[in-house]
Amino acid sequence: MHQSPHISIIIPISDHSVLAEIVHSLAQQNFSKGTFETIAVDSVGGDFLENSIQGLHPDDAERSRLQCHSIPIAGRGTALNEGVRRATGDLYLFLGDDFIPEPNWISEHVELHLRDPRPEVVGMGPAIFPDHLMQDRFTRWLDESGNAFGVQFRNEGTAELSPLWFYGANTSIKPSLLWRAGLFDDDFPYDALDDLDLGRRLFRLGMRVEYLPEALAIHEHEVSLSERQSQFEKVGESAALIDAKQTDGPLPRKFLKGNLALGKLKRSYWKIAAKLTGRDKFEEFYWKQCLDLSYQRGYARAWKAMVDSGKPQRRLSSAFQDWMELAIEKGVLQWHSGMSKTEGLYPFVNEDSQFIDGQFEDVTCLSVQNSLGTPWIYFRIEPIFSQYLNHSIELNCRVYSPRATQAWVEYDSTDADVKIIPGQPGAFKTTQRVKVDKGWTNCRFQLPDFSCQERINGGDFRIACGLDQGEEFRLQSVEVSRRKGHDATSLRPFNWLERIGFAPAKEPRVSIIIPVHNHLLYTLQCLQSIAIHPCQDSYEVIVVDDASTDDTRETLSQIPGLKLVSIDDNLGFTGACNRGAREAQGELLLFLNNDTVAMTSWLDEMVKVFDVERDAGVVGSRLIYPQTGEIQHIGIGFNHQGLPYHYERDDGEIESRSVSTEDVPAVTGACFLTPSKLFGELGGFDPIYESECQDIDYCLKVASKGLSNYCCGRSILLHYESVTRKKLEGELTHDLKLLLDRWNSQVKAA
Repeated sequence: MHQSPHISIIIPISDHSVLAEIVHSLAQQNFSKGTFETIAVDSVGGDFLENSIQGLHPDDAERSRLQCHSIPIAGRGTALNEGVRRATGDLYLFLGDDFIPEPNWISEHVELHLRDPRPEVVGMGPAIFPDHLMQDRFTRWLDESGNAFGVQFRNEGTAELSPLWFYGANTSIKPSLLWRAGLFDDDFPYDALDDLDLGRRLFRLGMRVEYLPEALAIHEHEVSLSERQSQFEKVGESAALIDAKQTDGPLPRKFLKGNLALGKLKRSYWKIAAKLTGRDKFEEFYWKQCLDLSYQRGYARAWKAMVDSGKPQRRLSSAFQDWMELAIEKGVLQWHSGMSKTEGLYPFVNEDSQFIDGQFEDVTCLSVQNSLGTPWIYFRIEPIFSQYLNHSIELNCRVYSPRATQAWVEYDSTDADVKIIPGQPGAFKTTQRVKVDKGWTNCRFQLPDFSCQERINGGDFRIACGLDQGEEFRLQSVEVSRRKGHDATSLRPFNWLERIGFAPAKEPRVSIIIPVHNHLLYTLQCLQSIAIHPCQDSYEVIVVDDASTDDTRETLSQIPGLKLVSIDDNLGFTGACNRGAREAQGELLLFLNNDTVAMTSWLDEMVKVFDVERDAGVVGSRLIYPQTGEIQHIGIGFNHQGLPYHYERDDGEIESRSVSTEDVPAVTGACFLTPSKLFGELGGFDPIYESECQDIDYCLKVASKGLSNYCCGRSILLHYESVTRKKLEGELTHDLKLLLDRWNSQVKAA
C-alpha cells in the first residue's frame, strides 16, 4: 500500500440506520494521510434511505464524499458486496449502520495497514454501547458478556479474537484479500453469520486479525430481549446454512431434540432457579436460555426446510462456471504453439524480444530472438483467469536451447521489495534458475507469491533463457497450474455474478449501451470493470444481445440492475446499437464494445467534457492495447486520400494528445459518447454500413452541424480490438468506399 491510501468506507443500510450521525462523525475524522469516500447501500427500499439523510448537513456529505445506492430487499452481505463493487479505494472499511465511529477511527485502521502492508492483515475495531443505554440491565449484560458481538470488547483493551473472527461492522481489509475470498455469500438471507462464513474463507487464505482497541465505534442501538430472540432465530437459520455448505454435515439430530425439549419446561422451573441462584444470576441464566432456545429453534426450522427441498447449492453463473470449475480442478491453463484458439493465456511480442511461429525438427514452436541480449518471451494471463490463480502457481514449459544453459521465469509478485522497472510492463521477481540441456528440455518453475496487480500488464510473466544476443530460444508449450500442495480450498470457484451488479436508476444521465454477439467472457470482464469503476452521475447499463449462440443471454439475465435487450435475428453492430438507443433513458448515450476494460474515472472524464465544451457532439476515449500497454486510439484523422487512420500509428504528436482533450475529426465507436437528442436528430448510426465506418460517418455528420468531436485523453480503457469487429486498417473496403462517396471533399480537407 502506498503512503497516502485512498479509503472506501462501506455501510449497509437497514431499518436501524443513524446515517446522518454516522456521516457527521466521518466528516469530523482527524484523518490526514489520504482521502476517503463513503458508500451507503440501502437494502430496504422505499423512502427509507431518503428519510435517513434528511437531517444531514450538506458540508458533512461533501467532506465524507457520500454516495447513496439502493438494492431493495437484500441481505447485509448483498449490500456490502454492492458497496465493494462500487469502491475505488486501496483499503475497504466496513461500518455498521448503527455504529458511530470515534474521531480517530479511520486513522487507527489506516495506521495498521501502513505499519504492516501484508495483504492478509485485517484490522478489527471494538464496538460498545453508549452510557445511556448501559443503564438497562439486559443491554449491560449483552455488552459485558460479549453476547452482542461474540467478543468481550470491554476487557481492558485486550479482547481475544479468534483467528477465524471477522465481522462486517468495524473492520478494515485490503481489496486483494477480499476479492480472493469471494466477497460475502448472497445465499445468507439475514444479517447473521454471513461475516463468519466469509471469515472461514479468509482464514484459509492466511488472514491475520489485528485487534485495534482505539478504533472505537459506539453502538447506538437499544436492544430488547424479544428482538434479540428474533435475531438468534436468524442466527440459527444461518448456522444451518453454513453447516449445509460444509463437508462435515449438520449438527446431530439428537442434540437438537434434547435441547429443544427445554422449551417445554414450565414457568415454575424459572422460579425455582431464581430462588437457588439469586435474582441477578437468575436473570442472566434466563436470558441465556431464551437465546439458546431461539438459536436452536431457527436451526431446526432451517435444516428441516433444507432436508425437505434438498441441500442448498451455491448459486453458479452459467456453463462457463462449470467449465471453470473443471479447469481449475485439473489445475491447468495451457498454451502450445500452433493452437488455433487460446483463452486466458497467450504470448505477445515485445520490442526487445521478437518471435516467429514455425517448425523446428518437426515440432511446432515459437522461435525467439533478442538482438539486444538474452532472449525471452512474454505471456499474459488475462484478468478473467488471473484472479483465479493469484498467489501461488506452477509453470511447466517445454523449451529448446542450442546449447546447455539455464532458464528462469520473471513474474509479478506480492513481494513488497520488488520494484517496478521503468519502461517494463510490470514489477518482476526472478525464480530460481533451472538447468537446460542442449535440445528439448521440460522445465518446472515454482511461483509461490505470484500476483496479478491492477495495472495494464499486471498478469504478465516472461520465460527467459541464458543465451547470447541473436541466439534462438524455442518454446513449444506452457502449462499454468495451482502450485502442488497449495490449499485448494483457498481458491474458491470464480463467480462473475458475485462481482457484477448495478443499482437501478430512475432518471439516468448516462445510458451505457453494449452490443454483444457471443464472446461471453469478454462481456463479463467489461461489465465487471464498469461495476468497479462506476460513473458518479446516475447511469444505466444496457446490453443488446444480438442473437448470441453461447450462454450470453442466460448468464447476463442474472446480473442485478442490468437491462438486457435480446434480439432473435442478428442485426449487426449498427442495428444492435440503434436498438439499444431506443431502449435508453439517459441524456447521454455511451456506446461501448464488449472487448473493452474500463479504468478509473473513465466515464466521469468523458461526461466532464460535455460540461465544459458546449459545442461537443461526440466524446471518445484513449484506448490502450492490453498486450503491450501501447496507445491504440487517441482520435482518428484522414490521410491525403481521405482514408481514416488512428493518430498513434502515424502521428508524432501523440504524446501531447494522450494527456489532454483534443478536437479531432473522428473517434472510434469502441467507446463513443453522444447526446441522445442529437443521436435521434441524426438518425442514429447509418445501417448502410455493413461492419465499419458507421462511427466515422456519425462524427462527420456531427461536424457538418457545426459541432465538435473530442477525444479525452484522461479517459482510459483497455481494448482488445478485433475480438468482435474487424480492425480498421485503412484499406479500401466496401464500407470505406461508401464513406468516401458520401464525404469525399470533407475527409480530404480534414
